Order: sequence, then structure tokens, then C-alpha cells
Amino acid sequence: MAYSNGTVLNFHNTLLRESDVNLLMGPHWLNDQIISFYLEYLEKNVYQNTRGLLFISPEVVQCLKFVSGQEMSIFLGPLNAKGKSFIFFPLNDNDEAKAGGNHWSLLVFSRPESTFYYYDSLHFGTSLKKSLRPFLFELAKAIDCPEFEVRGGECVKQNNSYDCGIHVIYNIECLARRALKHNSLDDDESTAADENPTKITNQKIRQKRQDLLNLIQKLGGKL
Repeated sequence: MAYSNGTVLNFHNTLLRESDVNLLMGPHWLNDQIISFYLEYLEKNVYQNTRGLLFISPEVVQCLKFVSGQEMSIFLGPLNAKGKSFIFFPLNDNDEAKAGGNHWSLLVFSRPESTFYYYDSLHFGTSLKKSLRPFLFELAKAIDCPEFEVRGGECVKQNNSYDCGIHVIYNIECLARRALKHNSLDDDESTAADENPTKITNQKIRQKRQDLLNLIQKLGGKL
């Protein structure tokens, strides 16, 4: 019997297939396509009139990890990364230039603070692993911030092995609101629940999968 993997939604530059959407229907790790879709939704629908935010797709982030500093400009130049105040990088722990990986975390650059914030829902530590340090130095130069600080951001710890992608999506939502309201990502700047990754509840994490399915359908997806 032939395997069917038809198109569910074609949204701007993101194509969602049945195999992608099925990841939202059970206890599964989210892939690049689902996260890319939601970042594109934020860019095109939620923050379409906001110039200071930039959401980098996981596919581009993975490419950036394996190119030289000069080559980074090929990817970041057309996105006007040097002119953005806050840049969101969903990170895959895959150390090879091909599909794979077991965990998502989040790196956010705050230009007003000249700081990279790192958010990891497994709480493996507040700092980026050493293998990513050279990438970070090249990235900082590519976005015109040669002198910078790295800080660990506070966020809720996931309580299973598969919801890291959902946590990344929620953290991006909260931090985008915080950035726009306070022009900063400092943990002391906001206590509002919708701006604070430490106040995301397990109930919201469970509900987010259905919320994403509802959004896909609302945008014309054939579920």
C-alpha cells in the first residue's frame, strides 16, 4: 500500500504535509517544518507591522552553524539582520549538516543590551554548550555586534522528552511580547504571565498542540 503524505497547508514559504501535522497529534518531537510554519505565521500575521523583530527559521539556523562568518551574510543580509533589535534563533542539537537531532532550545539576540539569551527547557545549564561558542562569535560579527554578553534565560522545565519544540514556541511568544514592551529581555523587566517564560503552565503546553492544529485549519489547512 502506497504511503500518502499529501499537502495540508501551503503558507507563504512553508509547506506542511500530513507527516508534519501528525506530529502535533501525539507525544512527538516537533520537526523543522512545524516550527518554521509558526515563525512565519508570527512574522506575516502577528508582527507584520513590527520592524524590530526577526524570526530565523530552523533550517537557516542549522545552515548558519556550518558556514563561515563571511558566508553567514548570504543568509542574514537579505533579512536585514543588522537592522533588527531582537533576533530569534531556534536551535537544534544536531551537530551535523543534515536532518536530525533530539532537542530544541532557543537563542535570542537583544541588540539594545548587546546580549545573547539562551533558553533551554531541559535546564542542561544556563550556558551554550562549548561546541556552539565558535558559531556564536561568528554570528555576533555577522549581525554587527562584535562585543556581546551571553546570559542564561529563565524558563519552565519540560516534564517529558518530546515537548521541547512546544516550549520553544511558547518561549518565543512570551519573549517577543517582552521585547516590544520593555525593549529588553532582562528577566527582571517583566512579571506579566504572557511575557514570562517561567509562568508557562503544563496545561498551556498540552493545549498548544491543539491550538496549532486549529491555527493550521483556520489558515486553510486540510486536516
